[in-house]
Amino acid sequence: MKKTFLRFWRRWISPKNKSIRWKMMSLILSAGIVSFLVLAYISYYGMSVIRQYTLEMGKDLGESGANYTQTLMTNQLKQTLSELAESRATYIESQMRQMRQDVVILAERMTEIMQHQQNYLPLQILDPRDGPVPMGETYITYSPDLHADGISPSLRYEIEIASNIRNYLVPLAKSYIDYKSSFYVGSKYGYFICSSIFPKQKFSPVELEEIYEYDPRQRPWYKNAMAAGAPTFSDLYRNIVDDGYQLIGCSAPYYDNNGIAGVVGLDVSNTDIYKAVVDTAIGEKGFSFVLNSSGEVIFSSRMNGVLATKVDGGDIRQTAEPSLAEAAKQMTAGKSGVLPVIVDGSNYYLAYSPMETVGWSFGTLTLQEEILAASSSTQTYFVGQINDFQQKLQNEFSFLLKVAIVVLIALVFAAVFLSNKFSGRIVKPLLELSDDVREITSGNFDKKIDIRTGDEIEHLATCFNAMIAELKTYMANLTKVTAEKERIATELNVATEIQNGMLPKDFPARADCELFATMTPAKEVGGDFYDFYFIDETHLAVTVADVSGKGIPAALFMVIAKTVLNNFAVST
Repeated sequence: MKKTFLRFWRRWISPKNKSIRWKMMSLILSAGIVSFLVLAYISYYGMSVIRQYTLEMGKDLGESGANYTQTLMTNQLKQTLSELAESRATYIESQMRQMRQDVVILAERMTEIMQHQQNYLPLQILDPRDGPVPMGETYITYSPDLHADGISPSLRYEIEIASNIRNYLVPLAKSYIDYKSSFYVGSKYGYFICSSIFPKQKFSPVELEEIYEYDPRQRPWYKNAMAAGAPTFSDLYRNIVDDGYQLIGCSAPYYDNNGIAGVVGLDVSNTDIYKAVVDTAIGEKGFSFVLNSSGEVIFSSRMNGVLATKVDGGDIRQTAEPSLAEAAKQMTAGKSGVLPVIVDGSNYYLAYSPMETVGWSFGTLTLQEEILAASSSTQTYFVGQINDFQQKLQNEFSFLLKVAIVVLIALVFAAVFLSNKFSGRIVKPLLELSDDVREITSGNFDKKIDIRTGDEIEHLATCFNAMIAELKTYMANLTKVTAEKERIATELNVATEIQNGMLPKDFPARADCELFATMTPAKEVGGDFYDFYFIDETHLAVTVADVSGKGIPAALFMVIAKTVLNNFAVST
């Protein structure tokens, strides 16, 4: 590899005599590299500007998008809480509405039985004192004073007729088979007809002590219905079986021919509604509750604290926390919405919705930090995506820069190779032309230069061929002219000798004079001449003449003139 590079360097990069091929290759290579570098710089600058702009825009977009997302998520969660509160309120209200409808039907059936006793046959139902009562079966108990006073025959008959309500209690109880529930009739005389459901139990959990002490007329559901004279819901109360559960009941008076004869009702453990309330809560520390029209918590998924369920009640509107008290006022006023509240020292968002049928309000609380955490996680995810995009952009930019460097190196080698090939194609005809010219200069004028490139080099070769043809003709003419000139020169030499021979060469020696003459014509022959001769013993004639003109005509005229003058001088 090193030897190849050195050979390349010696041949093309550093020759002593810079050939046309090297110059063309250098020019092409330099132009290509400069063009590529300019383009690469423009591209790099453009990519840098785009990258910087994208990073800045991504940062701004990330911040604004994250803030917008956080606000949107917070509002969305608030909206979700509001919708959830409304749906759960609707659900609980539908349960309450169904309870009231069942109670109304039960009151109508009991009124029908008591006002038309002649249409019914006496019916015996189970007495818990005689043995365990199977789950779902109807049984009868008596108040302590009724036990003490005894049951008269007329009352016994009424009880046996009233026991026909069993045909309605049992099917109704089976429709609540999944709930801890009771369906009952409490007479103004103190007897109590009931059908209870305790899931997963075979017998109704009624003990004798409870039976002997139970007086339906002293129960909240009885008193509320008697006072209202219409179907009504009771606040939470305990079952006679103190199993730790609280009951929510709906009751209504029934009538005989003399007026109100007693109260029918049903109650359901708040456990089942409690489950619906618990399922509504959002977050690990969120919880839900139901507030009655008096501001008391009648359902709650919290076991303790200001919003825990209490049998003795407690008006939340009077609590020491202003935000919670104000929210309770909004709830008891039948309004809906989402408010920030402080409960037991923690910040919550309270979503609440009214239950118009029973006059209650449902509320669900979610810690503000959990909502902010959810929106923050969304914000973090959004920012992370922007950062990932920026990192990918940075990686792509670095990759493209590396690719550009590799491409530049490859293009340099490609440019060297291609420029070498291209310059070689251009220089080859020149070299052929040089060889042909060298052969012609050696004397081969019959050589024809045959170059077919279709460009200026072919035109130059054609011009060379024309020049050689003209040169060949010129050489032939030159040879002919030279021969003619040599012939003329020979003749002129002869004429010169003749002319020189006609001029005096012998100069006589005398005591009284000495003579000497010489002539150097401008050309081989000319019109200048001299002569001397004695006319007599005492007279010497000297002739010096210059014929106008040069060459052969002047010389001929000189011969004639010299002869005439000589003859004329001697003859006289």
